[in-house]
Amino acid sequence: MGEIEGLHTPHSAELLICKIAADSAKVFFSSHAKVRMRERKVTDLQIIRCLQTGTVTEGPFRNIHGNWQVNVDAYHSGQNLKVGAVIDTDEKGNKIIVLTVMK
Repeated sequence: MGEIEGLHTPHSAELLICKIAADSAKVFFSSHAKVRMRERKVTDLQIIRCLQTGTVTEGPFRNIHGNWQVNVDAYHSGQNLKVGAVIDTDEKGNKIIVLTVMK
């Protein structure tokens, strides 16, 4: 949990998100995010790339559930993407939960 507790700046969040997203098995998609991805014709790979190379444009901040939340923006595959995500920890380590996807 130490790395997550150290999130105080967008840059520190970008570094941690990139590190976590390097292993796509640590990126999970909420049902809402899956619906938005289908509507906007965005693939899992585009989301992973956004997380790996994007810029934190909002956050990190603690949401109402106490989790660290961010918005990450990137330009990939000819389109601008914005990913709303939560950085969390479980018994297997750090993970990212994608909450929503915007264009």
